Amino acid sequence: MYQGPPQTPKTPEVKPILSFEEFSFRDPEQRNTPTYNNFFTFFTSGWMSEAYRTQEQYKKFESEHPETAKQLCDKIQNRAGPYYMSESLKPFDKELYEVYKIMRGYGYSNSDLFH
Repeated sequence: MYQGPPQTPKTPEVKPILSFEEFSFRDPEQRNTPTYNNFFTFFTSGWMSEAYRTQEQYKKFESEHPETAKQLCDKIQNRAGPYYMSESLKPFDKELYEVYKIMRGYGYSNSDLFH
């Protein structure tokens, strides 16, 4: 019984990796929240961060770059300024961006990383 040509499943469209300017942009209409939103939470302390660090994208990054993960955790956890303040994260934008590019290289989307 002929069933027609083989069906190739469609792959979801993947948006390109953001430029550094796009990644670090702070929206004044959203309390200056950076585009990367909660991405920094992988590197903070507390119950929410513990949950973030159980995700596959972080586990893979930490296993491949353990020293970078530890250093960034130490830096972000010991930064001056309130936990939620965008301004206190600005000094880490470039390092966070480098980690973002690595994690995107694993196949995770922006929404997987920025939730």
